[in-house]
Amino acid sequence: MKKQIVFTLATAALLMGATTTSANATVTKAGDYAVSIHIGTAEFCRANTLSQGGANSDIKGQFTASNGGACQAWLERKRYNDDGSLQYNWTKISDYYFLQSGDQRETGWHWNGANTGSRVCVILTSTSEKGCSNGIW
Repeated sequence: MKKQIVFTLATAALLMGATTTSANATVTKAGDYAVSIHIGTAEFCRANTLSQGGANSDIKGQFTASNGGACQAWLERKRYNDDGSLQYNWTKISDYYFLQSGDQRETGWHWNGANTGSRVCVILTSTSEKGCSNGIW
């Protein structure tokens, strides 16, 4: 009688010396302005949208990594024409910001004029889980 050996992807990765990460990352939005990525109750990446206030004000992104997380973050913009038709969908408008646990970064101020929305996005690099805020209009 032959014995059958079954290897899972995680087992194969461990045998090769690689590390595996839980795929239990969750994305949580805080209103329209923030997004965070957690595994269990621990927050690893957070992105906030900051505004200078008032209609058509400038926007910037603020990003943090914690609890041993490594994150990639950026700011995006979406714009409509005056007639309500879409001029362009969510498009990256800032640099990518790479953060290690304990890092905090901010983009510069970006225009957020009429018919324009801005949002922040973040990826937890160990799981590739991505989240974006709803945006400021």
